Amino acid sequence: MVRHDRPIDHPLESTERVFLRWFSDWFDGDLEFRPAHMLMPGQSSNRSGHRGRSWYVLIADPPSDEIDEAEHAYNVRRELCKGIISIKANILPMCFTNDGEEFVFRLDHVPLEMNYHHCQIEVIRSGKILQRADLDSLPNSDSLARAWKKAKKWFRTQMSSAWTNGDIEYILASEVATGNRKKSN
Repeated sequence: MVRHDRPIDHPLESTERVFLRWFSDWFDGDLEFRPAHMLMPGQSSNRSGHRGRSWYVLIADPPSDEIDEAEHAYNVRRELCKGIISIKANILPMCFTNDGEEFVFRLDHVPLEMNYHHCQIEVIRSGKILQRADLDSLPNSDSLARAWKKAKKWFRTQMSSAWTNGDIEYILASEVATGNRKKSN
């Protein structure tokens, strides 16, 4: 259910920014972005449209009755939340084609009850949104599994290029992430 019966709003405006929580393991010591730690598909994010604020991405996801093993393993590997990454929404969708397999990476507005601005980076193949659990369970010998690994690597390379080109920037908000407020003069 969408809070206050507000509609899902696709697609995102090209001028919007999308915000992701970033963790200390997403960057090298020299603050170079490592997109390999972005969860694919289903990376949680928030949009700036409809007066969305960057800090809304820090709103906790609602508890789920289902335990997603891949997501649980990802959460265990996380380190300290260091702040927020801002991505230009116009860099998505992206399309990857290899050996007849096409994958589209796009931002979908997926509002939550307490977070209308919530979005996810989804992966679409043959018009169907792919689920991480389905992709992770494919045997390595499966042609779709091989194509997915290539697509995921390609997407992460595109994200690295976007970082280099300035389409992704970090918003250092450690006082928000750690709970320590800056003292004002």
